[in-house]
Order: sequence, then C-alpha cells, then structure tokens
Amino acid sequence: MVMNAPSNPDRTPPPMRELTLQEEKAIIALISESTIKKAAARAEMGERTLHRWLTDPFFAAAYRQARRINFAQAISVCQMLAPAAMSVLGRVMSDPASPPAARVAAATSILKFARESIELDDLVERLCSLERRAQGEAEPATARWREVEEEQKPPSDPAAPPDNEETA
Repeated sequence: MVMNAPSNPDRTPPPMRELTLQEEKAIIALISESTIKKAAARAEMGERTLHRWLTDPFFAAAYRQARRINFAQAISVCQMLAPAAMSVLGRVMSDPASPPAARVAAATSILKFARESIELDDLVERLCSLERRAQGEAEPATARWREVEEEQKPPSDPAAPPDNEETA
C-alpha cells in the first residue's frame, strides 16, 4: 500500500514521499480497529506515537486517502445490494399480512429514497450546468433550467403586456 499523499483540505500539499512499512501497518490498523488504542496495539506501536503521526500532514493525508478508498468499497457493496433492498421493501409494503407499522416504514423508506434520488439528479444537473457556464460552454435547453433562468430575471416593466398568460 505504498502511496503518495494527496493534497490536504487546507491546500498545503505535504512533502511527497512513500509510506514506511510501519506507517502502512498503522493505517491498516486505524481502518480496522475501533479505537486508536486498539490500532496502536495491532500495529505494534505506542499510542502516543500514533497520535503524533495523525498530526503529520503526510500521514494524515495518506490515512484520509485510505479511508476514502475503504468507504468507496463499502458504497459499491451498498449499490450492489440496493435493488434487492428495494425489492424487500416493496414486498413488505405490498403484503397485507405485514404489520401496518412495517408497511408504513417500508413505504416511507421508498418515498424518501425516491425523493432523494430526484433531488440528487437535480443537483447533478445544476452542478453540470454551472460547470459548463464557468467554462463558457453552451447550456442544454431543459425545461427546468428555463424555469431557473426565468426566476433569476429582473422583474419586467409593468407597462409591458403580459407574456402569453392565460386568464381564467
């Protein structure tokens, strides 16, 4: 697990070097154990040393990178299991023999997931649009973006005739 350190959040890149074998063991232990004390014991090092290493920009950046890799693997497993989970929720929700509380919880979970999916899709679309604007690229003409642009326009002249508005 030899890695170069990525840039850290404060944008000050730590010096580039390779992790030592002991640092690699410490990072693996930190990811695997629930406490720093247990991680230090597993890595066969002192707890104070491990605390000190965690303040070192290079080690901290390498540890963050390892955590991100570890978490990305967990997300992949979640994505793989998502269809089966939705199927289970759908069966529980639709089964008249399921307790009402379970049916409501399943329905709530499905609705929440659906809403969050739509919100995420909208955010991705908006972010992509902002990135295109920042790069000076043409904007795709979607209905939602036309609405957003209309909302951002200054108020029209009150003396001007209304835009094809239907009156009831």
